[in-house]
Amino acid sequence: MKVLYDYQIFGMQDYGGISRIYTELLKAKLPENNFIPELPLRFSNNYYLNELKNVQYYPFFPKMALFKKVQIMNKFNKNYSINKIKLSKFDIFHPTYYDPYFLPYLDKKPFVITFFDMIHEKFGSQYKEFAQDKTIYEGKQQLVKHAARIISISESTRKDLIEYFNVPAEKIDVIHLATSLGKSNNEPIIKGDYLLFVGRRERYKNFNMLIVSLQPLFQNNKNLKLICAGGGIFSDDEVALINNLGIQDQVLQLPFNKDNILSNLYTHALAFLFPSLYEGFGIPVLEAFACGCPLILSNTSSLPEVAGDAAAYFNPYEANSILNSVNSVLHNNAYRQQLKEKGILRANNFSWKKTLMETENTYKKIAI
Repeated sequence: MKVLYDYQIFGMQDYGGISRIYTELLKAKLPENNFIPELPLRFSNNYYLNELKNVQYYPFFPKMALFKKVQIMNKFNKNYSINKIKLSKFDIFHPTYYDPYFLPYLDKKPFVITFFDMIHEKFGSQYKEFAQDKTIYEGKQQLVKHAARIISISESTRKDLIEYFNVPAEKIDVIHLATSLGKSNNEPIIKGDYLLFVGRRERYKNFNMLIVSLQPLFQNNKNLKLICAGGGIFSDDEVALINNLGIQDQVLQLPFNKDNILSNLYTHALAFLFPSLYEGFGIPVLEAFACGCPLILSNTSSLPEVAGDAAAYFNPYEANSILNSVNSVLHNNAYRQQLKEKGILRANNFSWKKTLMETENTYKKIAI
């Protein structure tokens, strides 16, 4: 059984959870695995592809900020993908994002689509960027209609699919994700006590609410820091807010480009904070667990499904709830140690091997 993937996410992301997921699927190292993955790709600057020996591609001016660089790269990739779809012998097609460009060329071959979240649908009325992105809306609607099977990465996202697109429940397979990180044995990169925030900070990620909520904590402990790993440098608005709160020496942004750096940050943090209003799954939950980092997070969407009883929860819309939850962990060493131990055990329930086997089972349901 040959499964053909496409270029989409590997042109969009240099780093990121979705490209990490497909990289793990493309490894396909299970002895019992009987599907052959293929990724036709001309150009990409994706970090994770370095782990694959079965994908041939070329970097696309990785150190140059060219005008419309991603659009140009993806035009080449799309044409290459279309030619492969037309000429290749394969059993199943699995696009890596929501562009339905391939539909006219499949010639009745079945395809599987993975839904990672329903952010545009849930937050379109709150954030104009989502409301204006008609391409995503329309692409999802076409794919839901024509897909042979749909993979959802959580029960929470499955419920959203049914609610917003009226997808028959029996057409959806829930397949949880995993993490590639593990505990670091190296000396801490950041000296002293710090809390950790990882990834993007805008809109529903709820970063501004987090730092406003935690201002009293930082004022009472001038040695405590919040390290924001990745997500780009602080915006002008974020800098202004941090300065107005008087915590500019304690809230710091740190770029990273390797997994071992991220593992180190998780391993040595007092706790990982995840205040997101919505997640389709939340791989950082498992990253924290795998690195033995106590987890404090929102009680929304898929997060309780993934974290179970191994985390401290808060209401992400209420400042006092956030502050109280963080204080309950920081000021109770026994509780913090308990969260570490529970998190490590919880992480054992998730593995890429399990994800791969369940994905293969989905393919088997529709293979011609």
